[in-house]
Amino acid sequence: MWNSIYVGVNRANNVIASAETVEDPSFNKNNAIGEARFLRAFHYFNLLSLFGGTPSGFNQSGGVGVPVFSTPTLSAEDAAPKARSTEAEVWSFLLDDLNFAIANLNESNGIGRVNKNTANALKARIHLVRQEWADAEAAANAVITSNKYTLLSGANYANIYLSKNSTETIWELQFDANNVNSIAFFYYPTANGGRNEITSSTPLKNLHETGDLRLPVNVTTGTPANKTLKYTRVAGEDNVQIIRLAEMYLIRAEAAAQQNKIDAALADVNVIRNRAGLSSLAITDGKELVTAILKERVLEFAHEGLRWLDIRRTGDYASIGITEDFRVLMPIPQREVDTAAGVIVQNAGY
Repeated sequence: MWNSIYVGVNRANNVIASAETVEDPSFNKNNAIGEARFLRAFHYFNLLSLFGGTPSGFNQSGGVGVPVFSTPTLSAEDAAPKARSTEAEVWSFLLDDLNFAIANLNESNGIGRVNKNTANALKARIHLVRQEWADAEAAANAVITSNKYTLLSGANYANIYLSKNSTETIWELQFDANNVNSIAFFYYPTANGGRNEITSSTPLKNLHETGDLRLPVNVTTGTPANKTLKYTRVAGEDNVQIIRLAEMYLIRAEAAAQQNKIDAALADVNVIRNRAGLSSLAITDGKELVTAILKERVLEFAHEGLRWLDIRRTGDYASIGITEDFRVLMPIPQREVDTAAGVIVQNAGY
């Protein structure tokens, strides 16, 4: 993952540098650079999510970062190892990229490509991770009130995944017969052409309340059982949800609850619960409400890759069986450390 993400960073750096040289007046230079800077910010955010921060969360004193490359790697000298920046320095760099993207991206760049709302949505996620509640609330609100996206009904919940690019998609990674992924392949058993390496757990199944319309999507009961309807195309043509509107409601809800705006938080979390066929919450205690919202995030985004980020940002790693806090940060690939001649320092504990 380390190497793959840095390949993405380098591609973004090449686009940013090259776009600056284009003189065709029909070329929207700032929009193109905005797309690339968004992607670079997204990549550095993923690097921090895996390798940076502290065991108890992010945006805290002593947080470790990753090496920052801001120009293309075009020669051996460009590829020389760089020391790790601090967590704060990486956040500053990627937020500068994201703010540029918000200021310069088009309202739409077509299916699968990022736009101004996508940038605000990622900004909402980042501020939530950094526990900047007012900023998270404002960024999520900007996406919701743009009125560009609408939630599917509970009866059509599975169509977020079985159909492609639904009305609640903010950013969806596109796959087809010529550009495939291996997600369903790793979920499904050999009888269905897969490897049967991932399943839905019993604790996930039991976490659903009676009547939760998300249950049959999160935990299948047919053949094959205990899989998910979020990835069903073993040939690899499933699109992948990266950001969708439901996340913006739950970010705005959690950020409001953290600011003791109980009514606003309840209104947003109940939008998601009601869509799932569940009754409205009537919790009045802020901490209890945050706990309920975090539970909704587990159910709403099961199998979508956000659970680990929630574990990291809340420091709740003991709940998933991690007993040594240093293991919350992934180890830097040892090859990177060995070939850096001491320039790149391994995460503590490894």
